[in-house]
Amino acid sequence: MLESVTASRGRATVEPHSTRARRPARTRLGAVAASAALLGLLAFLGYGLWLRSGGGGAGGQAVNWQGSAIKVRERPAALFALRGFDREFRLADQRGKLTLVNFWASWCAPCRDEVQVLEAAHRTYGPRGLAVVGVDIWDKEADARRLLRDYGVTYPTGQDDSGEIAVEYGVRGLPESYFVSPDGMLVRRWIGPLTEPALAAIVQELLAP
Repeated sequence: MLESVTASRGRATVEPHSTRARRPARTRLGAVAASAALLGLLAFLGYGLWLRSGGGGAGGQAVNWQGSAIKVRERPAALFALRGFDREFRLADQRGKLTLVNFWASWCAPCRDEVQVLEAAHRTYGPRGLAVVGVDIWDKEADARRLLRDYGVTYPTGQDDSGEIAVEYGVRGLPESYFVSPDGMLVRRWIGPLTEPALAAIVQELLAP
């Protein structure tokens, strides 16, 4: 259809003036309106593809500005392997640890504040059995790497290129965090940015003997 439409537009642009002059005004206006609608549709589709390729900001994802706990049905957490920016991460290898799976992106403003909270938790609670992993989605790798470098992030992070991990966990916006118990069960979900007090309370509760 695109080729035929393009060809049709091409013929219209080279049509002799005498032929256009004999056309009723309504026909000419209809053709202009149809062409404008087609261009709008193509622009919209192109914009959507641009976002999906990582060229845009949110890529269709919502930004969660306010943090809050969400009830979650306890169930086995979906296992995944993440090709990290500096090392690979496998959720299956974290058995025996409380694992915080954080979904984020460099364009997400509250994510930039939250990454500092996560790094502090990684340093504080890592020796006590907390594993933190950042799953970067709908983002450009160069932008993600720049943010991690600027904030001195040392916990494992990587990109969910296909979006499969985000789908498995039911991510609806950014940032979102999921807590996986030492025995591999999904036990807690947090929508929005984690603050130091909120994260400390959750970790201390879930790490308690």
